[in-house]
Amino acid sequence: MLYIDTYRALLTVSTYLRFRKGLRAQNLADGDFLPVKGWLQPFSGWWLLVCSPIVLFFSGYYVFLPDAFTAPDFIFAYGSVFLFLIILLISKAYEVFVKHNSRVWYAPKELDFSSDMEMFEAMTVAAEYKRATKPRGIAKKVEDFFF
Repeated sequence: MLYIDTYRALLTVSTYLRFRKGLRAQNLADGDFLPVKGWLQPFSGWWLLVCSPIVLFFSGYYVFLPDAFTAPDFIFAYGSVFLFLIILLISKAYEVFVKHNSRVWYAPKELDFSSDMEMFEAMTVAAEYKRATKPRGIAKKVEDFFF
């Protein structure tokens, strides 16, 4: 379970940091483009990007202890890393060779932040209306304060 959570954290934070880089490249990061801003962003994202691989690496440290190395333990501890990299490379190769998409990564200035904005604004208005008209107890008020 630790491996799955670590990969999920790495993918989520790398996606967020790439998203933020696109916002900054298009001068949208400092305004009111996003309805909510995280207190510790982007620092918590960079922290997670640095710490997750360290946790992943040291989660199988027991394999490298003297007289403890066995092939099954090594594969169990670090096989998911190689499997993840193989799946990533295969998916990128599929994009290039099968779909003939020569651009696997997009430049931050080319990310699209303007399509379907009317739909997202309508969803935001509907969610704010639902939140404003729904009765809230003390637990919900505390939750809203923190989240």
